[in-house]
Amino acid sequence: TLTEIPEELFGCEGPCRTIVVYCRSGNRAVGAIELLLANNFTGTIYNGLGVSQWTEAGYDLVDTDSVLPSCSQDSNEFVACDDDAVEAPSMTPTIMESQAPSRTPTI
Repeated sequence: TLTEIPEELFGCEGPCRTIVVYCRSGNRAVGAIELLLANNFTGTIYNGLGVSQWTEAGYDLVDTDSVLPSCSQDSNEFVACDDDAVEAPSMTPTIMESQAPSRTPTI
């Protein structure tokens, strides 16, 4: 259970940021989203559910090192959020519920 915001996300609170939250099964992702909301993250937050749903849909997981998000104040590629260029958000951030994509092609 996540009890504090990871330091790597400091600087990513603004409305022009998009954050995808995921875990193994999807249960902890919900708690992490609630923590982000309680700490005034105002951008778009996607519930990526769990990687178990991804693998069940036939997708492979990668085994590479994580990279710092460009909005992280610790990142060498820090990009400031231009709040003036973004329409003022409503009081509630946008939360998108992801679904495991279908492997069936669309014709």
